[in-house]
Amino acid sequence: MLESSPLRFVLYFLVGGAVVSLVSLLTGLGRPHLAAFVGLIPSTTLLTFMFTYWEGGAAGTVSYARGMLYFTPAWMLYVGAIILLLPRLGLLKTLAIGVAVFFAAALVTNVFLRSLGVRIQ
Repeated sequence: MLESSPLRFVLYFLVGGAVVSLVSLLTGLGRPHLAAFVGLIPSTTLLTFMFTYWEGGAAGTVSYARGMLYFTPAWMLYVGAIILLLPRLGLLKTLAIGVAVFFAAALVTNVFLRSLGVRIQ
């Protein structure tokens, strides 16, 4: 049905946007811990794994899952930067620095993994 239709990407977009909107709504309602839980529960990765599987099969999904694990340290540094800097620098500066930290840490991770012979596609 949707497998051959370009409309499947619209569905992916709508589902992903619904999760992001729910997280934003919960935060706005004064429930930031619940929002964090919703944003990180396996429902988000479950959907991503489903959509990735439908597009790239088992091999693509496993490769994606490995990539998530490889770049978890970079993500943790990004979140740490947000926690530390947001109260002092405001949103835009903090996000810019946080994203820069993420990309720098991801680059270091990539170089390190390649030096060990791990190929990231």
